[in-house]
Amino acid sequence: MIPNLLLLLSTSVPPYPRDEVHALAGFAREHGVAFLVHTRTDAGLIADASEIALYADGDLGPTLLAWATFAEYVPFSATERAAAIHEKQESLYRRGVHMPSHALGFFGLRDIELAVGGTPLASLGGYLDDALSVPLTASSLPRENRSFVAVRYFREGAPLA
Repeated sequence: MIPNLLLLLSTSVPPYPRDEVHALAGFAREHGVAFLVHTRTDAGLIADASEIALYADGDLGPTLLAWATFAEYVPFSATERAAAIHEKQESLYRRGVHMPSHALGFFGLRDIELAVGGTPLASLGGYLDDALSVPLTASSLPRENRSFVAVRYFREGAPLA
């Protein structure tokens, strides 16, 4: 089974999640790939096969905001590449303002699809285990350290289109 990743975009850290996904979708349309800064690593995702779904907390969530095809992961330790990505998307992730202090790298996303407001996480059709026995819903998300920042999930059949 192909692993996928559900990532939280927090309403407590700029940019605001809806603004962030709209900016990423526009950047991906223009450049082919957009890069999402995040506090998690790639979790064994497979380029061009895995998907990344984005959801929000706070007043927006937990609701699905967007999903995309995973293109690549660029850790901040790849300093030249990470710096070039950051420079390209400076308007979205301003140094010291819109960059989480504990961010680890960039997820490259392509074919970003925006969800309609209020779309439930269950619409992904995902499961929290590769035996496909625990459906991915807002109530089934694991609760760790008061938030669920990254959750691996699996799906039967093709990714969302």
